[in-house]
Parts: sequence; structure tokens; C-alpha cells
Amino acid sequence: MSVTKKDPLDVETLNLDDASERMEFYRTWSTAGRQATGERLRRLRDKGIIDQDGKRIATHVLPDMLDADSSVEQ
Repeated sequence: MSVTKKDPLDVETLNLDDASERMEFYRTWSTAGRQATGERLRRLRDKGIIDQDGKRIATHVLPDMLDADSSVEQ
């Protein structure tokens, strides 16, 4: 028998009255956000836009070097 695991980020089926489901949602959401942010920072470091501390190195960045998902403006 196959057991289907519920997606903790599926807000359509999230039971907000269940504390364990709420906590799993927040934990999973937070983990996904940290991973996405880490990947975006890594790409900016690889492109030479920011240093290891997250400080901007480049004073002018060509448009093709910017991350499309980034909020960095010129």
C-alpha cells in the first residue's frame, strides 16, 4: 500500500487549527526561503557583484549580470 505524504506548503489543504500542521508549514516555508536566498546570494558572489559579507562590490552592474529575481536597482 502506497502512503502519500501531504505537502506541508499546500495552503489549500493546510489545517490552521492543527498546531503541528502550522508548525510544519512555517518550518518548511522558512527552510525553502533560506535555501532560495542562499542560492541567490551565491549567484551574486559568483558574478562578482557582492563579496563574502554580502556587501556590494560593483558600483555599476551590467543588466545581463543582474539576477532577474533580484531587487537590486541601478
